[in-house]
Amino acid sequence: MLNVPIEKYVGKSFGIKLGLVADLTRYSPFGKDAVINNLFTVPIALTVRTPNLKFNGGVIPSWDNGAFKLLPNILVDFPIAGEKWIIQAGWLSYFNKGTYQRLASINPYLAAPAELKNNRMIERYVGFKGTILN
Repeated sequence: MLNVPIEKYVGKSFGIKLGLVADLTRYSPFGKDAVINNLFTVPIALTVRTPNLKFNGGVIPSWDNGAFKLLPNILVDFPIAGEKWIIQAGWLSYFNKGTYQRLASINPYLAAPAELKNNRMIERYVGFKGTILN
């Protein structure tokens, strides 16, 4: 697995994030053909940080075994009453990598799979977080 994140800010408020993730998996069961499961992503995002808003908005172009998917990556924080109370909203998407090691950790009696697939996860939420004590 190769993960290369790059982040650059222009001033204190504006920034850009760019990355490259290559997750290569090759599984060779005894006496069978190799099973290949590769995942490549290029996360791109713009960030804005002000006293009244924290915004991270971008997309993640992804290639899941050669199939292209465009995933959202949006996170917004609205501070209320300083930094003690925050309203947070997000729309995030990512892949759960399907490897034999991960599947066998869930079910140790799993037979050797003929193919491995990745699960695309999507999270949409609005929430409230805060602290009561220092």
